[in-house]
Amino acid sequence: VFDPRRESHMPTPNRPGHLDYRTIERSVTITRKQAGELLDELMAAYSNAAFQKRVHADAKAATFEYQPFLRRLRKTAFAVQEPLLVKWGFDPSEEGLQEMMMCLSDHTMKDQELKQLAEETTKMLFGGEDGMLGLEA
Repeated sequence: VFDPRRESHMPTPNRPGHLDYRTIERSVTITRKQAGELLDELMAAYSNAAFQKRVHADAKAATFEYQPFLRRLRKTAFAVQEPLLVKWGFDPSEEGLQEMMMCLSDHTMKDQELKQLAEETTKMLFGGEDGMLGLEA
């Protein structure tokens, strides 16, 4: 089933999902310290040269159009997100990814240092300095 709301959004720690995800019951909770560790692990995964190369290839294959890029990025990113989902006790699925981002958001909304780290992590997810972040408009 095609859900246009999910199609047009990539969950990130500072923008984890749609409002209905705020009401889901959590199977995992993390502390502030764990949130920082998880963000560091996401940053390492997204900063990996091979991942960056795949993200840039996704942007080029999508002719730098945002929505086609997002469809490709979701698949590319999940390859590096899935091991972290498993490691941290989240379900290795789109729902688990949403839950992980909600857990991170619980902390990034209240902590400026974590919010900044999450923004840097998101920038790397979208391809770094020369990436697609901010081109959705």
